[in-house]
Amino acid sequence: MQQYTTLISVDRLASLMKSDDVHNPLIVFDCRFSLADTELGRSKYGTGHIPAAIYVHLDQDLAADITPRSGRHPLPEVGSFVQRVRAWGIDNHTQIVVYDDAGGAIAARLWWMMKWIGHTRVALLDGGYAAWRNSGRPISDQVETSIKTDRQNVSNENEKFSAKRNENSFKNSLIEVDELIELLKSKRINLYDARAEPRFAGKHEPIDAVAGHIPGAINLPFKHNLDEHGFFLCVDALKRRFQFVLNGKVEAQIVHMCGSGVTACHNILAMEIAEIAPTRLYVGSWSEWIRDADREVAVSGNPEN
Repeated sequence: MQQYTTLISVDRLASLMKSDDVHNPLIVFDCRFSLADTELGRSKYGTGHIPAAIYVHLDQDLAADITPRSGRHPLPEVGSFVQRVRAWGIDNHTQIVVYDDAGGAIAARLWWMMKWIGHTRVALLDGGYAAWRNSGRPISDQVETSIKTDRQNVSNENEKFSAKRNENSFKNSLIEVDELIELLKSKRINLYDARAEPRFAGKHEPIDAVAGHIPGAINLPFKHNLDEHGFFLCVDALKRRFQFVLNGKVEAQIVHMCGSGVTACHNILAMEIAEIAPTRLYVGSWSEWIRDADREVAVSGNPEN
């Protein structure tokens, strides 16, 4: 079976759902979530979702507890997340599809986390739940908690899900604040902030206690990866977008951030589609940066033109 590692269309997902290939099982995750009402996504899921999809909660499934030094959505420990992945019924052959109703803003976090632990067979549903619903395909209100296939109780250890990356690979996907500061001082970094321009510029901050951005960061709003209908731009358009903001700094490290390491994953996905890699995630992002009052804060925008 073909592997989907970035995007998948509604038509292709519907075809996979009909194939019932027990050797290459499919699992779909509903990642709808609202920062303003953290149970709204689960409520929407209960009303209607893609058949057999499992609901994933950003705070409970894709983040660890907040600490006095962390951002709003710190990553869980690798081992803890791997155990959760196994509980969902995923094995090394599973094709994963993730979706939300926000252009992929939330679902991209799960897409990135599966890549982080070495599972490449994961794709985001282009157009999200709206595209599925508008296509006239079935909607379910049946709550699911794990995939149900003949492979669920695999006995072969090689078939069970395992994190396939070594410790250095895990670290190379991420960047911690101390290393970020050093790279900023040396100017060997392309630091892209996925937040909307008013938040980046410090004009409006509805979530975090301090407004503005990290000095040296470039505003790259994730919503500009999408067209007016909520689908990703074509590869050539994404390449043009990123070539413009890279501005010749192709040798510098590419690091992505946002408010709490969630929508930044959307830019990572878009760059992978555009064949720009490797990139790293500053998962603590703005909400971690402002935990230390000694760290500099910039205001006024340098929005993408």
